[in-house]
Amino acid sequence: MNMYEVSAEQTSAFGAFSLTYLTGEIDGHDSLAADGALPIPGRFFAYYWNSSPRMRLTSSPMMTSLR
Repeated sequence: MNMYEVSAEQTSAFGAFSLTYLTGEIDGHDSLAADGALPIPGRFFAYYWNSSPRMRLTSSPMMTSLR
């Protein structure tokens, strides 16, 4: 499980919020970024929770169905 904390200064109108998500890492599905210098584990997104009621109201229909 991973969590991001976003301060009010980092958003344009949503205020501070946290975003927590659950993923599973999948062996053999890693990729590379930054011209091959940054390894990124292959992950399957399973669920997320956003602490901001305002942000949840403006989420995309796909993300709304995942909550």
